[in-house]
Amino acid sequence: MSEIKENATEKRMRKKLVQVQVGLSDDIRTVLQEKCAELGQTEAALVRMLVMKGLREMGAIS
Repeated sequence: MSEIKENATEKRMRKKLVQVQVGLSDDIRTVLQEKCAELGQTEAALVRMLVMKGLREMGAIS
């Protein structure tokens, strides 16, 4: 059951990720691209990590 919840959560996160990426300002996008190069991550992976970290800090997920 929890695997189903995780899959549903992941799908929602991907949808939100696309919405976030579309709405990013040029300054934020530049910083994001620089950090991606520095960390060797894709933009989507880095944004997802940041969103997941924020959700954990808010207590929305464990």
